[in-house]
Amino acid sequence: MTGAQDSFRSALERDHALAAEFGVEFTVVAGRARHETRGGPPELLGTFDNPAEAVDFARSHDHPSITVLANGTGAYWHTAERDTVVSELLERVCRDLRLGPEKAEVARRLDTLRSNQSTLRAESVLFEAAEIVVTCADENEAIAQLVASPLGLSRGQARQLLWNNNGLRRLTTAGKRELADQLTTIGEGIAELEAALPVVD
Repeated sequence: MTGAQDSFRSALERDHALAAEFGVEFTVVAGRARHETRGGPPELLGTFDNPAEAVDFARSHDHPSITVLANGTGAYWHTAERDTVVSELLERVCRDLRLGPEKAEVARRLDTLRSNQSTLRAESVLFEAAEIVVTCADENEAIAQLVASPLGLSRGQARQLLWNNNGLRRLTTAGKRELADQLTTIGEGIAELEAALPVVD
């Protein structure tokens, strides 16, 4: 067994222990192949309380599109990535079960705000990068300066930053103000939702 396979099996074992604690059910469904334009709803192939058994069962079929769902929500495993499970999805399912419906809804809203916050923070790096780039004579110098800067970028990241136009509109004064306002609003929303959830040791 390779290192990757060991890691895959270890993840399944950990997930089984977590799923057993919260009574999570894993359903295996077959959907139409991606190239097919017609087809009915996914076909239920089996139901399991052990994620390893569900995944092994799914892998034993030759259907081009099989998914393992955790409590009917999201793809825990799919044929497109045969040696990968989405443990984070199972953790969210178990968290929601532990919290109950009302608190779970608050937690999901908090997840969305945190995701938006991460995106905005990534965009805010553009401002620091722009201050460096405008002092450079050419792309090579800009890449070198970005790599040497406190931003901690690799050469590949620096090159991608220079060539990626996404978020450039925020490099104006108005754009920076808008970004700061959005981060403040999201930060306030996160604080409010965090206060509504129980403290977990």
